[in-house]
Amino acid sequence: MADEDRPYDPDWYFGFVADALAELAAHPGRDRQVEVVRHLYRRFRRNLEDNDKRLLVDDRLDSFLAAVADLTQFLDLDLLQQRLQGVPENFRRYLLGVRGGADPARIEIKSLMVIDGELRVYGFITWPSADGQTITVHCTGSGQDRSWSLPDGGRRQSFRYFGLPLVEYQAFDLSLRLTDLPVGARLWWTLESEYGPVPLEFSSAAARLAPDFGCRYAEFDGIALWAHRSDLEIVEHSTRLLLRSELAAFAGLARSRIGVRAKVKEAGLRVLYHLTKPWFGRRLVLYYDKLYLGGDNGQHLFEFAAQQSGSAKHRYVIQLNAPGARGLLKRGFRLVDASSPLRKLYPLHAHLIAATSVNPLGQCGLSRFERRWFANLITAHVVCIQHGLTVQYIPQLQARHIDNIERYYCASPVEVTNLSRPEYGYRPEMLRPTGLARFDTLIPDTRPEVLLCPTWRRYVANDAPRMGQVRTRSEDFLDSEYFAVYSRLLTDQGLLAGLRSRGFRLTFLVHPTLASQTADFAAHVAADPQAAGLVTVASSTTAGYLPHLKRAAVAISDYSGVQFDLAYLGRPLLYYLPEELPPSYPIGDYDPIRDGFGPAVRTVAELREALWVVLDRGAEPEPKYRERVAAFFYHHDRNNCARIYTDLAEVYQLD
Repeated sequence: MADEDRPYDPDWYFGFVADALAELAAHPGRDRQVEVVRHLYRRFRRNLEDNDKRLLVDDRLDSFLAAVADLTQFLDLDLLQQRLQGVPENFRRYLLGVRGGADPARIEIKSLMVIDGELRVYGFITWPSADGQTITVHCTGSGQDRSWSLPDGGRRQSFRYFGLPLVEYQAFDLSLRLTDLPVGARLWWTLESEYGPVPLEFSSAAARLAPDFGCRYAEFDGIALWAHRSDLEIVEHSTRLLLRSELAAFAGLARSRIGVRAKVKEAGLRVLYHLTKPWFGRRLVLYYDKLYLGGDNGQHLFEFAAQQSGSAKHRYVIQLNAPGARGLLKRGFRLVDASSPLRKLYPLHAHLIAATSVNPLGQCGLSRFERRWFANLITAHVVCIQHGLTVQYIPQLQARHIDNIERYYCASPVEVTNLSRPEYGYRPEMLRPTGLARFDTLIPDTRPEVLLCPTWRRYVANDAPRMGQVRTRSEDFLDSEYFAVYSRLLTDQGLLAGLRSRGFRLTFLVHPTLASQTADFAAHVAADPQAAGLVTVASSTTAGYLPHLKRAAVAISDYSGVQFDLAYLGRPLLYYLPEELPPSYPIGDYDPIRDGFGPAVRTVAELREALWVVLDRGAEPEPKYRERVAAFFYHHDRNNCARIYTDLAEVYQLD
């Protein structure tokens, strides 16, 4: 069944379902059904979570989901009641529910971590009818007989497709003191509507255990766990149990469905991990940014940390052809080549990972399979040093349990307010008021330049070929509202004439996620004689953001995180927020219209008028916006790296 991705073509959705219905009616075999489910999931995956293309909405989405419901009636019930390779469990369960069936109840554990003398467990009940259940956690054995009730507090684990939570389960976030968990005791879960222990599943690297891969044993600070079918046993740290688990892991690899060459490669990597333990030592710290770009908070904190005394080894993960990588090498910094097969050893041995984006293990080189198969061996502490300020409502990306984040370094009390919501899962002591590392280098180099620097929109960008690579160019992008809005602005004759008469140029800095579309904007500008000599279209993947931010006399942005860098620099800001381009994420505790550092406008005419006011005032911010900037940030200095590193060194013993 040939199937080319066409996520902006309605026929890719509706035509496929119609063809699949006809095909299964004529050839209802099991292999054909599995193939149909996999291809159907591709359509849902391209609209998963925040990647909704906003093509199927309202009545059109209702029609598509109704057609999918009809399609499920041609799928065998027993087929949907078992795992399907290449199909996530949440999607399989969605189809099963639409088909009229349901799996037995399971407790799916997504995160296990030990912090501050507590075992924290985040999980959910994989059973749609479980809403309103009281979950009871039992600790029995070794002289213990305790239980903790977890009534339904409204927390949900959602899986969103096409912008809707099509799969949603009751979730819990449990904390248990290690002193209440003696060696020999067992933890197990029950539901008020179910008799006996509920079986356990482990669904991510953050769960640290993967019994389906043979990995049943994991060590933490002060505790070790062995996973059974329906309980977690507290055990002593044991070389014998580790060896037993390792043998089971290799047996699990042999049973897996990956190819023979891949099995040999993964087996070799696991052996190499054990052999290289002495060489890597105990205090390896990894930093990263966008692997093809660098130059963000990870690089700035890495440069500072690598020059401090102490026993820790500091390494920066980056593609060696990225901007700035050669300069770091010339200055004697130690890098990890993000293209080398040996890069995978670094996250396996890391003591600490300073993350600037989600999925630090993937960013540092581990594949989806490896993140699960090696989960019980990965002991790296993860802290978030951020890419941009977390002021939008994004628990689906930044909740503690997703990557087992232990500390979160913030620049503003607005972030702390946002991240303190229960669904993020952070405690007050985990949110650190230090500032962002890259703010230390924000020193003005002002020129007569207006910088236009909007963020991207998830619903217009193509996928990346691989993690850490630039997203591929999309022909559909040329038909998007995003391209239309900014193409009109870049060639607006009134805007160009006003800039020319005031002696200013316009630079359009394309977001790195849309770097492959830079030439499309450049071609549009070059075709306009008035714009060609006055407008520069620049890609942030060439030299990064910071040089452009430092040069700008005035900046125009939208929901982009660079607004905070510009505010830190003292630049006057304008917010251009056209109705056609809603933000990718919900507005959180910071609304640029209400709380921004400059006037917000909706139309090009309003933008021109506001821009002339700023330029004719000498490109200086109004006093009320200066006051907002002063109140927004915790710090207004260039000691952010020092504050972050001091905290890390103390907590994670880097000195």
